[in-house]
Amino acid sequence: MNNLILKNIINEYELQKFIESCNEETKSFRYFSSRPYNIFKTHMCSYLLYLNDTAIGYYHIENENTINWFGICISKKYQGYGIGSFIMNHMISTCKLNNIEKIHLSVDINNSVAINLYNKFNFKIKKVNEFYLEMIKEF
Repeated sequence: MNNLILKNIINEYELQKFIESCNEETKSFRYFSSRPYNIFKTHMCSYLLYLNDTAIGYYHIENENTINWFGICISKKYQGYGIGSFIMNHMISTCKLNNIEKIHLSVDINNSVAINLYNKFNFKIKKVNEFYLEMIKEF
C-alpha cells in the first residue's frame, strides 16, 4: 500500500480515537481495556500507522520490569494487506537501533492470523497456557 506513514503518538486523543474505532479487534487487543490512553507517554515508543489521513494500525514497545513488550493492533478492514509485516519490520528496526536484544508479546491462543505473523518473523513460543501464548524474538 502506498501512502503509509508511521507517526509517533503525540496526544492521547488520536490514540483513543483509533482504539475506539477498532470494535472487533479489541476482543484480542485488550491492552487499553485496563490502562489509560496516556500510558503511551511511558512507552519506549508508540506509533500510529496512517493511510492518507486515516489511522489503520498501532504498535508500541513498553519496558516493564526489564522486559520489553510489543503490542500491535491493525484495523480489521486493513488486515491481509501486509500492514502487519510493515509494522513488524519497523519494530525490528526500532529494536536494533535501540539495542533491544529481545522482545516479548502475548497473543490469544485462537488468534491464528497474529500467530502466523509472529511465526513469519521468527518469534518463538516461550510459554503456553489455555488462553494465550507468550512469544519472544531475540535479535
